[in-house]
Amino acid sequence: SVVGFAILDCSNETPGLGQNAKTHFTKDFFNGKTGELRVAKDGGDIQAITAATITSRAVVKAVSASNAAVMALVNGESESIIGGADKATSIVVKEGEE
Repeated sequence: SVVGFAILDCSNETPGLGQNAKTHFTKDFFNGKTGELRVAKDGGDIQAITAATITSRAVVKAVSASNAAVMALVNGESESIIGGADKATSIVVKEGEE
């Protein structure tokens, strides 16, 4: 399950909407969550930021994918790759590396 996370920068998001992600999704927001996470509008149980559903979906997708990658490592896979929402970025999580 998720034990914490942080949004490092959301300054490129729309002021008053997407930029609220940093305060809406606090470090403990996802604690204890497991499995595939989705915003309520998509049938999940995560409340999206009002008028910033796309940003909310991106944050929830990133947390869900990161959790899945860590679980894959816990289950014995040596490497897990997470594609970014725009496929231009990705995170590679390797066992034993930071």
